[in-house]
Amino acid sequence: MTTLPRFGSLSGYRISPYLPAIIAVQLMIKKIFFSLYSWSVFLVLFLTHFIVASSVMWLFPKPYAAHMAITRPFIKLIYRMHGVRLSISGLENLPKSGSFILMANHLSLLDILTILAAVPVDFAFVGKEELARVPILGWDMILAKHFFIRRTGGKLLRTQMNKIQSTLEGGRPLFVFPEGSRSHTGEMSAFKNGFFNMAIAAAVPIVPCAITGTDHILKRNSLMIHHGDIKISVGAPVLPLASSEDALEPLKEQVRRQIQEMVDHQSSAI
Repeated sequence: MTTLPRFGSLSGYRISPYLPAIIAVQLMIKKIFFSLYSWSVFLVLFLTHFIVASSVMWLFPKPYAAHMAITRPFIKLIYRMHGVRLSISGLENLPKSGSFILMANHLSLLDILTILAAVPVDFAFVGKEELARVPILGWDMILAKHFFIRRTGGKLLRTQMNKIQSTLEGGRPLFVFPEGSRSHTGEMSAFKNGFFNMAIAAAVPIVPCAITGTDHILKRNSLMIHHGDIKISVGAPVLPLASSEDALEPLKEQVRRQIQEMVDHQSSAI
């Protein structure tokens, strides 16, 4: 009769009680090296992109649109080299002409790059002023005529918002996060009024957009990069029905509902 190995042994050899800890350390070291590789690749490629885009964009009649066109393949290449799969649906919902405001939920620092890579529109992104001080990324966004606003209010904010509204009314779409900042829980925070009022005043549609997966690739307060999938859905445009205070809350609720429905659908498909 064959005697089976005792519990805690393999083929007659005792398994070290430290094996789980050793495996955990090995996995952590692997993740650290992958993250170091990822950030090195990102910095090299994004710096290359900055040099190329800033040199070439002025050769085109629409330099800022040319900059966006150069940016997309670089970001997609960075994602592919990091094992990140990017997919988007609903591009047919983007207005073919005229201005609009693209609004998305906000989970991660990667959300900005993700939309820049996936949405083929020459839009102006509106973000917090701290982003302008990020080396390379901030410089690149300033070069592409994106906007950075001070969220504490005052005369400067009003001046910035007037300039942004002029850009919108001049025909260049905007991309904003209506929550104002990243979610701490994965659930959408309350929407700010500012860009909804701007859409009402300019009589332009709001295009809801849902992002999932970026908070897994780069978690909040972490520099560790992970493999995974990022999904984007673009919803049907929502046009403000009236230019009045009564239109604000229904507009916010409709846009929020559409984004939440798309997020739920994407999450259930994972």
